[in-house]
Amino acid sequence: MVTSLKARELMYTALLQQIIDKHYRAGDAIPPEIVRLFADIDLAFRDREPGRARDREDQDLNQETDFIKQDVDPTPTHIRAKDEDDAVIVERDVRMLNQKLLDANTLLTSERDRQNEHVRMLEDLTQMKSDFVSSVSHELRTPLASILGFIETILIDPEMLWETEREFLGIIFNESQRLAKLINDLLDLSRIESRHVEIEKTETNIVPIISHAISLVITEAENKSITLTSTCEHPALIARFDKERMTQIIINLLSNAVKFTQDGGAVAISSGIIDGCLEVTVKDNGMGIPASDIQFIFTKFFRVYRPRLQIRGTGLGLAIVKHLVELHGGTIHAESEEAKGSIFTVRIPI
Repeated sequence: MVTSLKARELMYTALLQQIIDKHYRAGDAIPPEIVRLFADIDLAFRDREPGRARDREDQDLNQETDFIKQDVDPTPTHIRAKDEDDAVIVERDVRMLNQKLLDANTLLTSERDRQNEHVRMLEDLTQMKSDFVSSVSHELRTPLASILGFIETILIDPEMLWETEREFLGIIFNESQRLAKLINDLLDLSRIESRHVEIEKTETNIVPIISHAISLVITEAENKSITLTSTCEHPALIARFDKERMTQIIINLLSNAVKFTQDGGAVAISSGIIDGCLEVTVKDNGMGIPASDIQFIFTKFFRVYRPRLQIRGTGLGLAIVKHLVELHGGTIHAESEEAKGSIFTVRIPI
């Protein structure tokens, strides 16, 4: 088939347009690399066409556009040119454009995949935020309902026994603490993400901080008959860190370990100086984390799906811990096996 250069130009332009139509909708931004291909096609064929009769030009053009409609492979078998040099140049340009069409298709496919992945990520984030709002609403409503209920009971019964009233006041106090923790977590996360949290490092002994954190979670551990132990490499482990924030990190990790360990289980915390870093490890033999979820556990709002368990939480604790560790210039690493337990390791340069 004798092929005119004008028809060849039309074929490549049409094929490129087909590729774009396949990957993009009307109104989508076309990458500049693809726009440049149109210019390359025009440049490649410009001034290459020797003079020919109009009727022959129209005849060849009609033949080639018929091939496009039939989806016939457009690769040329012969190029009519004024002389051999023109033929070589045109063949080279056609090969170049063939490769560019292949590159364009690859580029557009990759770009579409990237956009689809971005959409999936946004959908996941939207779902996580929706779950978070639902969870926070529940976490706020439950203690508030309890507080209001017990206060109302105390007010309408002036002859209530002191022992009963004291018990109710204890429940009100505990539920108020739950509310305060939730609000503090939300405020902390907001301050951290807006970079309004400052770390004030001082040389501090980590051992008393661990002991204090244990004292705050020991009651919850005892209620579940969980054994809570601490092992320190030395009675005085001195490192540079923010005392308040380090206490927050350890309390969060210990509280999580106790929360996700079944009755009668064990939680252990250890500390030491390893390779120029303060290392604190919290280990439990609890329910563990599925392998598919381990990569997401430090993501805010994320909670492991446990359909048969009602475990309170908002998915903020580990996200806050990770931010605080990184503000110290450190790292946190998690290992876990479902139904066998988890290990969280914090390393902070001394």
